[in-house]
Order: sequence, then structure tokens, then C-alpha cells
Amino acid sequence: MRHLSDLPNTAGFEFIGIDHDGKEFECVVKLNPVGCYGAYTKAGDPCFMNLTGWLPVVQHNSELDR
Repeated sequence: MRHLSDLPNTAGFEFIGIDHDGKEFECVVKLNPVGCYGAYTKAGDPCFMNLTGWLPVVQHNSELDR
């Protein structure tokens, strides 16, 4: 699990957020109306304050599976 301080401030960055209960959520970094970056669930709910850490999203290349 990575530290929240290592989360990139890059709009569109997708990651798996881990909350205090160990539950995992698909999340994305977005720029809010005030101009600050924040972490949101895929449903659009702010989630940064509920997270204890994060994991990178593993992307599979379909060509490698052939």
C-alpha cells in the first residue's frame, strides 16, 4: 500500500483507494471547482479524507494474453 502523500496531483489519475476498514474503491484524481486536486470515487463522491492509502491500477495488455 502506498502513502497518500505519494498520490500524484494529476487530473484523471486512476487508483485503488483503501479506507480505514481495508475496503478498496476505484478512484480518480480530479480538479475541483476551487482549483485544488482531490480524490473521488468513480461515482463522483469525494473520498480522500476516508482513505489510509492507495494502490496503482494494474492495466493488462490484451496482446500479452495472446
